[in-house]
Amino acid sequence: MQSRISFIGNPGETYSVASTDVAQLLDTGIMSLNSRSIIGILLTCETGNIRFALGGAIPTQAGLGHILYATQSLVLMSSKAARTFRFISAAAGTPGTLQITPYYE
Repeated sequence: MQSRISFIGNPGETYSVASTDVAQLLDTGIMSLNSRSIIGILLTCETGNIRFALGGAIPTQAGLGHILYATQSLVLMSSKAARTFRFISAAAGTPGTLQITPYYE
């Protein structure tokens, strides 16, 4: 089954980041580009699984947060979701690799 991902806005550069056993936010440097604010993010989990939470919640390996499995993608379509996205490795000592592409106004 093919999945389809739709976007609005202007894509920024894709970058890769590894999850750790400590919850982390996305790099604050991607929240704007040339005075344009972030409006969404495409995230693809390539290896390992991660847990993520939004809105100020902090994901834990003990079970708080949604699981994004390796090979799954997630599209965040709001500035607040992008700014509050936090992630952690789903299992201790098993990092996940995220590919991240921000989208701007």
